[in-house]
Amino acid sequence: MNYWIFVVKDHLEAGRKIPVEEILDIRARERFWLLSSRAARTRNMEEGDEVIFYTTGERGRFFAGRARLHSKPKPITDSIRFYIRGSPSEALTHYVELDSVELWKNPLNAEEVAPSLSFIKKKEKWPMAFRGSIRRISEEDYNRILERAVQA
Repeated sequence: MNYWIFVVKDHLEAGRKIPVEEILDIRARERFWLLSSRAARTRNMEEGDEVIFYTTGERGRFFAGRARLHSKPKPITDSIRFYIRGSPSEALTHYVELDSVELWKNPLNAEEVAPSLSFIKKKEKWPMAFRGSIRRISEEDYNRILERAVQA
């Protein structure tokens, strides 16, 4: 089993900002996550993998929920395309199905836990570790985030 952080940020559509929370809500409700086919790590994704959602936007950086992969990555279908709004999502070509989706009422401020995560080498520049749309993490880091989220 693999563990992942899926990153989402504010989007732009026709010059209008779409808040990250709105993008996350749509994806959680419809149980999908968009991916780039060029992201090398996507080929390692398997049904049953565990995911934590990381949001970055005008309001800050947060761990906002979790889910489980219900499929391997596959090309976007018309039914998924219906829910895609704004950039950068419009440029993505693949998606995974999600199940056991849980958005936390009190998202965890990433600053509270990110510097303690093992994959972050430059602790003072921890936000740089969340560039890109996906990040593979260890089971220990996954559990560390979950433990802190329960306390939030």
